[in-house]
Amino acid sequence: MSDTPQGPGWWLATDGRWYPPQAPVPQATWATAPPPPLPGGVPTGDPDIGETLTYAWKKIQEHPAPLLLTSLAGFVLLVVIGVMGYVAFLASVFSAAPSECVRYSASTGRCVDYEGGSSNGWFLVVWLGMVVALSFGQALVDFFMIRLGLLVTAGEPLTVGSILSLKRFASYLIGAVVLGLLAAIGLVLCIVPGLAVLAFGRFFGYYVMDKGEGPIQAINSSFRFVRENLGRVLLFLLVTVGIFYAGAQICYVGLIAALPFNAVATTYFYKRYDGQHVAPAIA
Repeated sequence: MSDTPQGPGWWLATDGRWYPPQAPVPQATWATAPPPPLPGGVPTGDPDIGETLTYAWKKIQEHPAPLLLTSLAGFVLLVVIGVMGYVAFLASVFSAAPSECVRYSASTGRCVDYEGGSSNGWFLVVWLGMVVALSFGQALVDFFMIRLGLLVTAGEPLTVGSILSLKRFASYLIGAVVLGLLAAIGLVLCIVPGLAVLAFGRFFGYYVMDKGEGPIQAINSSFRFVRENLGRVLLFLLVTVGIFYAGAQICYVGLIAALPFNAVATTYFYKRYDGQHVAPAIA
């Protein structure tokens, strides 16, 4: 072969070089050979549900201590908030000033008219405080579960600092509040619209924490992601709800394992459909 023709019969091949008569045609290896594997472990593509759940289970086996301890801490946090709120709620009820009967029924002797009695507004204040505290605690736990899933699927070390980092939490909290308000409005409107909002906004936290998007942009991105993969997303969400339900049947203790399992599975599902690579499961 040569860069220039050396005589009659020489011909130009697809590699840009000249070959003599009767020379074999060079193989276009660039076109026939498979591309080299990209870094990151598992290749991109659309995974099935079984593959997703298997990956999550292997990662639980690979990192049992940090995954389960983080979930246990979140579970305890929500229980403590719930118990404190319930106690405060009961205290507000029993501390209300009793009302007095001012008129009795002549036929039955029962009171038919009361006067006085006041809760001094504590009943409503405590109830609202309990709702806000539980919602904040739930948002915090969900935030840490998403961070845990991102760390595991990226193959990064699971340290206390990396798991409990509050980076992007403000944006996440704003998005959670907006999504919660939309869902509440939807639940009032025949329930179904509220469930749809929760389903379509399921992945907004990943766009906040993984992509660095703002709250509203992340919600829009989550809606687009679900819309483009609607059938598979709905099937996956039904499976994760089933896993949570199964965990709740074991005196709610099963939720300690269900939380990180669903977190890793959801992150894997999101990354694969988003075209990202994930760390391989080696368990």
